[in-house]
Amino acid sequence: MWTSALGYAHPAWLGSFYPEDLPPEWMLTYYANEFAALLLPASEWRAPAIDSWLADTQPGFRFFLEWSPGDDLAAVVAVAQALGERCGGVVAPGPLALPSDLPLGCPLGVAGGTFPVARWPGALEPRPLRALIEQLGPTGLLVVEGEPPTLEVLRGARTVAELLGV
Repeated sequence: MWTSALGYAHPAWLGSFYPEDLPPEWMLTYYANEFAALLLPASEWRAPAIDSWLADTQPGFRFFLEWSPGDDLAAVVAVAQALGERCGGVVAPGPLALPSDLPLGCPLGVAGGTFPVARWPGALEPRPLRALIEQLGPTGLLVVEGEPPTLEVLRGARTVAELLGV
């Protein structure tokens, strides 16, 4: 199972997660040293810096792309294909009527898609979080939301998933 924040360039993380003097271009690398996946909002993948994303993260790191009906479908397909095996999937609100022959090159996370996705906006509540992680199973994506996402929750979710072996 993957645990991820929604985005990584949160100014409020400066001083609490990112060192105060960390250059903005190092934030992704710093994030990727602790977490193995990232859900990129459409605002970030629309102007992709794919070569630097790949260079700034380790080979096991996965990028998930958030897509909604107003986004250019051809653009998300192009970014997903460019990421290749590093694309963990495309996350869309479900259920959506999407073409079944999308040449994404990675899974689609929607109702009826190829992997389950859950968004967690709440606090670190171990019992409900555990139940959700068990429900998502080994192929799921848990996205910790918030402005910014709470690092304690993100770390706690990762730990619960590791302890459960998913």
